[in-house]
Amino acid sequence: MSGPLMKQLIQDAWLLKVAQNVHHRPTMAGLTGIDRHVTVETNTTLTAHQLSLQMALQSGTFIDTWSHSKYDKSKQGYCQVCDCPNTHQHLLVCSKYQHLREKFSLTSAELTSWPPCFAHHLLCPRSPFVDALRAYFLNVPDKSNIFDSGPEADEVNHLFTDGSCFAHGRRETHLAAWAVYNATTQRPLGTGPVPGLEQTIGRGELSALVFALRWALHFQVKTHLWIDAKWVHDGFQQRKRHTPRHIVPVNGDLWLEVDNLLANGAAHLVDSSWIPSHLDLARCESPFEEWIARNNAAVDVMAVRCNHERPQSLWTLVNQQRDWDQCWRDRLQKLRHYYFHIYEITHQPPSASEVIPVVSSDEEENEGSLYSFADVLSGASDFCTFQATTGFPFSFLQNLMSWIHDHDDCEEVPRPVSLLEVTVGLLHFDPIHFPHRNPTTGEWTDQDRLLLFERPTLAYYLGIVQKTFQYLATQFRSLDPILRSINCLNLGVHIPQKGIFLRLPRALRSDINMMLGGFTRTRPVRRSADLARPL
Repeated sequence: MSGPLMKQLIQDAWLLKVAQNVHHRPTMAGLTGIDRHVTVETNTTLTAHQLSLQMALQSGTFIDTWSHSKYDKSKQGYCQVCDCPNTHQHLLVCSKYQHLREKFSLTSAELTSWPPCFAHHLLCPRSPFVDALRAYFLNVPDKSNIFDSGPEADEVNHLFTDGSCFAHGRRETHLAAWAVYNATTQRPLGTGPVPGLEQTIGRGELSALVFALRWALHFQVKTHLWIDAKWVHDGFQQRKRHTPRHIVPVNGDLWLEVDNLLANGAAHLVDSSWIPSHLDLARCESPFEEWIARNNAAVDVMAVRCNHERPQSLWTLVNQQRDWDQCWRDRLQKLRHYYFHIYEITHQPPSASEVIPVVSSDEEENEGSLYSFADVLSGASDFCTFQATTGFPFSFLQNLMSWIHDHDDCEEVPRPVSLLEVTVGLLHFDPIHFPHRNPTTGEWTDQDRLLLFERPTLAYYLGIVQKTFQYLATQFRSLDPILRSINCLNLGVHIPQKGIFLRLPRALRSDINMMLGGFTRTRPVRRSADLARPL
């Protein structure tokens, strides 16, 4: 048994065991097994993002908003269109997605009639025909010892060998056969289906070689083989010449049988030549080529006919299996894209009107202040220790303070602004030069970030701003101007932020919020590492 077949059987057995352990769950009802061919082997057309979405459904890590809302109050547990719990089951019938069902030729009745394991998790139940197909191939008799005719006495017999394989669909529907034809007597010597679960063209070609060697040994007659599979011819010649080789894992049992037959005397009776397959008789340029073409075509017809002459019960099983595969592949493809489009709708970027900053979760900080941070700075006189304390150039502090004073609108009420928003403002709106460390000298100098070869991340610049304001806070012993818990959830920032009171113009705040909202649109900030990318 080859490695790929062994791997498939082990995986199939494992999936069957897993399914039996979880089918008691409500959403896993109907999961008597997991069909690997439909569920797994059709993933080659998916993108990496689509694969991750599908894995969330299949593994059960996807949580509907109804369940999510029980511990995350920012989630809406009820469907605002249907006014009912927004469960996973509701996604299949929600009128909000009626246009998607029509687009992919789905109906709510159809979706709810499918097994929950498939409708909820994209796990296709195991095929009901696989076991019967495997049982048939395991019971196929080996006809490589049945000789239909004998040799031409006192003459070298020229045998043509060939294999045939119908390899359409899953492995269990593949059909392989072999045939050997005696060109000397113009008689068929033998033909038969390949026994066992491994139904490949390789086993068909090798089975024909094994039959020919057995035939030559049985009748003790000089034989020349004409083989159109070059790898079979090369392997046979290597073994005949006792060339050192490694036993290949693919079809290793048949190659070992070839070795045994050669050791028992076939090496002195049999030789071989390679010929191209499917020669066009009309293009042959000599009687020898015509002889090759006619006899090779004859053995090819024998092998194909043997594959066709299977029991009607097998063809019924094969056709049922292929129809079943096509049905479930079509269902899976439509349901996949239905879920993918729901994700795109529910995770599409918010419009400008939807980006509404929540400035604070603290009631005192929400009420605003009489003083802006610009007012606090006006009362300070000396920051001579800035460079010694932070290492940053004093010019950066001067530029930062100038930016705050320049954007201080006396007609506005001081409102909490997170240091993250301040950083975005310093970078993109009347930007100032930030300090960057020289990798050779270790000194900090102000540089234009747009001229740098490597773009620093937003986390890098936020760290500089935080360190600067932390220094400024230590200069005001009578008060602490730093706010500790500003809520920027609607900007896509799920971590409470430090900040200050500022009188920023409304247009500037709106621009900063739009810039920050665009940064978090595809990847919300849920931890510090989410800020470690360029703005």
